[in-house]
Amino acid sequence: MAPVIASMSEFDHLAKTFVVSDLTTDLSNATVTLDSFVWNNGFEPVFTTRTKLDIKAFGKQVGYDGILLPDRLDSNADFGSLEISNFHQISHTEYKFTVDAEKLIPVVWIDTVDSVKYNGVIVTLSDNAFTMTAPQVTIIMTVRQNPKAVVLKHSDLKICHLGTCGLNE
Repeated sequence: MAPVIASMSEFDHLAKTFVVSDLTTDLSNATVTLDSFVWNNGFEPVFTTRTKLDIKAFGKQVGYDGILLPDRLDSNADFGSLEISNFHQISHTEYKFTVDAEKLIPVVWIDTVDSVKYNGVIVTLSDNAFTMTAPQVTIIMTVRQNPKAVVLKHSDLKICHLGTCGLNE
């Protein structure tokens, strides 16, 4: 969990950013960066602004990094390809893999396939639902329960985005 988080909301056609700190001490002269993306512009922001500010200590976390999505998304839009690569086991209970995308994708979902779940395997992912704002994201999968000692492989994962989730299932 991040000790300092930013969240965004839209008010009267303006993006408002709120910053909250979990730290027990104030942050002076911190830089907050806002990148604005357009779906058809790839992974390069069309606008970036940076602001220096003092952030008061708050003492408890209330959420994660925020991404403000439009109020309507077209599930028929061309979000390009999305795939998992570099899948490998890094310890007895952990696996690491990369999610690759060719375009900005508003909603990405990763899960294990049903046959893995039927074998009683329970995993947690470092992130399983997110907005793809970079061409690659690294994910760590931790096996929490595996009563039949199933060795997981790339094909035991499924990945989809707004336009493909729920199809072919």
